[in-house]
Amino acid sequence: MTLSSKKEPRTPEDGAFGQQIRAAMEKRKISISKLARDLGCSVQAIRNYQLGLFCPRADKQEQMERILGVRFIKGQSDIVEPHYDEERPSAEASTVPLIEDKNQAGGPAGIIRQAQKDLAARLGVDVSDVRITVEFR
Repeated sequence: MTLSSKKEPRTPEDGAFGQQIRAAMEKRKISISKLARDLGCSVQAIRNYQLGLFCPRADKQEQMERILGVRFIKGQSDIVEPHYDEERPSAEASTVPLIEDKNQAGGPAGIIRQAQKDLAARLGVDVSDVRITVEFR
């Protein structure tokens, strides 16, 4: 029995999926460490996804799609680029300008409501699906 030091994708489809992840990260200029931090997983997990050694759970894949502003195409070994959603930029580009005056738009609650509306519009979801939590320390 020989052990290979080179890691190979589990299947050609998994390898193509990993290439889609790499392509999206490069296009959106998001590093492995930033994506791992935003997903709440390790850098090694992202590397394993990129290599096709593992595939993320459905919830992590959906979160990754939102962060990168793409739709991954799984199950086909010849597709190595995801579908880029140009209408919905990546989360990196979706910054919400803050209102400087705390009394404007009803104070802090107004700021949060406006941020909720802006996020919903930028992510293409209903405002009722956006929940913002504020934590004071």
